[in-house]
Amino acid sequence: MNLRHLVGLLIIMGLFSSCVPNRKFLEVQDTNVSLSDQLRECQNSLNDSNTGNNNREELIADLKKDVTELRTDTTIRGERYRSIQQLNREMERLCEQIRKQNEQLIAEASSGKKEMSEKLSETQAELNKRERDLIQKERELNDMKSSLNKRELDNSALQNDLKERETKMADFETKMTAMKADLDAREAKMDKLQEELKDREAKVGSLKGDLSDREKRVQELETMINSQKNQATALRNKLNAALTGFNASELSVEQRDGKVYVSLSQELLFKSGSKTIDAKGKEALKTLAGVLSRNQDTNIMIEGHTDDVGEANSNWDLSVMRATSVVRELTSNGVSPTRVTAAGRGEFFPKADNSTSAGKAMNRRTEIILSPKLDGLYQLIGN
Repeated sequence: MNLRHLVGLLIIMGLFSSCVPNRKFLEVQDTNVSLSDQLRECQNSLNDSNTGNNNREELIADLKKDVTELRTDTTIRGERYRSIQQLNREMERLCEQIRKQNEQLIAEASSGKKEMSEKLSETQAELNKRERDLIQKERELNDMKSSLNKRELDNSALQNDLKERETKMADFETKMTAMKADLDAREAKMDKLQEELKDREAKVGSLKGDLSDREKRVQELETMINSQKNQATALRNKLNAALTGFNASELSVEQRDGKVYVSLSQELLFKSGSKTIDAKGKEALKTLAGVLSRNQDTNIMIEGHTDDVGEANSNWDLSVMRATSVVRELTSNGVSPTRVTAAGRGEFFPKADNSTSAGKAMNRRTEIILSPKLDGLYQLIGN
């Protein structure tokens, strides 16, 4: 190995460590003067050290590669920095060995003083530059550490915020679950109300149908009642027309409460205290029977009435017998017995005041009450 290679090795080694102090450099300069004649003798020794130096050059190349990778991979600079420090310590150890060898070689060297001095100056300048670069890298590494710490703090804040958001989200989900349960309950209640509404609508529809049927029945009842009133009016008119030959004091026809009342005085039908009908009374009853025979839709009630003269029981018996006599007379002139009912009222249903003669005369009477048959009406009401 020649002197140029030795100087190059020293330069490369000087890039990573300042292992040659200035004091040693001055000693080397002084020694170079006396060792210039011995340089040739060192060539053989230097050649012997070529193999060791080549290995060192490979190690230095590996270190350069590591440095390059350290520059490009910023995510692991911390570990690389610690590795470089370890390597620097190793290099310092190697440099100390090389320094000792160099001292030995320099002691044996006899020439190359000027060239070595220049190379050493260049090496020193390159070393200084490397030191400045290393300081800059250390600063960058510190900045990266600060940035990493800041990011870790930011990451911690983000994690706290994430936990808080997760807690809020859990609370929100709980509230949503409760709201959904309440909504389901309300929907179930609404469905139930809708079912009840449908049932009520069905009931209302049924009630409307029943109401319509009832209204129809009421209309039928009103029609039937009006028809019966019309029949009673027609019957009264027929009786008035048939009985025009009798005066008002003997016979009267009036309509009350849907019924026709034919009132026959005692003077027309009976003698005082008698139950036998006079000839003129029979004529009136015959005429009346003819009208009733032609109007089969009426029921006939015969009521006998007296004044208050005499005993009440006797008056009651007399009223019954007179009513029975009128019934016989009507049935003998064509009126069906199934239509006729006889009743005695005695003195208990006066038409006028019994304190006067005129009032007594009005109370002594026989009333034929004609009422329409209500079978159809009762059947309609029952339905």
